[in-house]
Formats: sequence, C-alpha cells, structure tokens
Amino acid sequence: MKIKDRLLLGAISGSAASFAARLLNRYNYAKGYTDIRYNPLAARLFLKEGEIKSTPGIILGEIVNSANTSATGVLLTYLLSATGKDKAVFKGMAVGTFFWIIVDGVMSGYVFNVKSKKPIGPLAHLAEHLLYGVLCSTFITQLGDESLFPSDTTKQTPLIHTGVRSRRRNAARPAPTSQRHRPHSKSNKHSRGFQNHSSPPPK
Repeated sequence: MKIKDRLLLGAISGSAASFAARLLNRYNYAKGYTDIRYNPLAARLFLKEGEIKSTPGIILGEIVNSANTSATGVLLTYLLSATGKDKAVFKGMAVGTFFWIIVDGVMSGYVFNVKSKKPIGPLAHLAEHLLYGVLCSTFITQLGDESLFPSDTTKQTPLIHTGVRSRRRNAARPAPTSQRHRPHSKSNKHSRGFQNHSSPPPK
C-alpha cells in the first residue's frame, strides 16, 4: 500500500536512507578515511565538547541526527512532488550535496570549528551524503502514491501537486444558461429608447 502523506513519506524515507549513510560513515571512520562522526557533531548543538561522549550526549546526538535526516527526507519529498519523479536520483544527489556543504562546510567548519584532519575526509562525507540522496529519493518514489507526483495530465496548484487532474475541456465548455441569456439592463433600454425618439422621422 502506497503512502499518500508527504510528511510521513519523507520521514520514513529519510530515516531509512540515513541508516545506510551512517553505516558508511562508521566504515569510513573505522578505516581511517574520516575522523568525524555525525551523532557527536549533532550533539554539539546543545552540549559542550566534554559532554558529547556521555550517555545523554549519545542519545541527544542520535535524536538530533534522526530529526535532521527525517526533515531532509520531507524536503526532498516536496521537491519531487513539485517537479516530478523523473530523474529523482539526480535530484536526491543534488539535495545530498547541498546538505553536505551545509553540514560539513558551514556547520563543522564555521559554527563548531571542527575540521577533519584527514585529507580524504570531506570526500568521504560527500559519498555518504550522495548515498543518502540516492536512497532517499528511491524510497520516496517507490513508497509514495502516484497522486503525489505530477505528470503531463495533471495540474500543479500552485506549486505542490495536489492530485487534481486538469480538464482542458472545461475551457471549451459553454457558459451557463444564466450567462448566455442575461437580460438587458434598464440603462440599455433607456438608451435605446432615447436613440429611437431622437432619430428623425422617415421622409
């Protein structure tokens, strides 16, 4: 059964995609490709550096990271709902790249002042975000109901597809009877009568 709610669809797809991305992050961390983990980085929003490895810090980092990935999934769902699910994988990769810049470039480098000491670290994180975007967009298109995505025969009102089909024949439909046989106003009658009286009599 397909999911018709965009928020639920995005949250589920984002959470499922982030699970695989986190596994790749753990693999890269274990192999020494990167020295930054996302959950401790997320916990820095609320805790000091010495508290992020505590049990509350680990739980908090998990909650913040899960909320971020779910919200990103919702954003991608609305993007696909507005633009269609054609080339969905590339759209997911674009969203993943954008958030890689936000998380690894802006948040890590300028907000938390945490920069990877591994030269390949940023590229490893880019691969994780690309994997997230590919999987998230795939889950959205596979789990989402067709009514959420526009096609050539549907109308987007105003930006997000509502599932309402556009009927072109409505434009050619004749006007209602009340509009076709509208009685003349009194002003028109008086103007015609004035014209009749003012015209010279026939010779």
